[in-house]
Amino acid sequence: SHGRNGAGTPPGQEVQLAVARGDFVLHFQPQVALPGGALVGVEALLRWRRNGSLLGPGHFLAELEESGSIREVGMWVLGQACAQLAAWRTAGAPSLRLALNLSARQLQAPEFLSALQAQLAASALPAEALDIEISERTLMLLPAEANHRLDALRALGVRLTVDGFGTGFSSPAHLVRHGI
Repeated sequence: SHGRNGAGTPPGQEVQLAVARGDFVLHFQPQVALPGGALVGVEALLRWRRNGSLLGPGHFLAELEESGSIREVGMWVLGQACAQLAAWRTAGAPSLRLALNLSARQLQAPEFLSALQAQLAASALPAEALDIEISERTLMLLPAEANHRLDALRALGVRLTVDGFGTGFSSPAHLVRHGI
């Protein structure tokens, strides 16, 4: 199959070219506490500058997963987001938190936990500054054996949340199975 770029580039190759060109960008959505509206955190949102448009993950996440590039792009997101959070915390927002969405493939990658610890250390961020958001779909795809990975994240101090719970097919039993 061919990518949607009109040039006939296979999707996996198109993703690799986008990574090499720096076509992926991060946007940060503020998270505020109610009442009062105090800024308490930001959510890192991945966007792809593609064919003159700025696309959200709904337009390319499947390509990243299918091509296997989700790991590489995910590590880039982790590094960029941690560096930005560290800069904001140093500049006067010392308790600001960062929310990141992760896929099942990223969570199951053997290098994920050590890469996360390395990024936290490089950015001088405490693990408690991170909120890892797992979608219902990701939760459904995680095998029971992935519990040790989630346990390790919790042991570091990372907060785990289920993004969009109740909008799909999972149930409270899935949350219990994964200790969330």
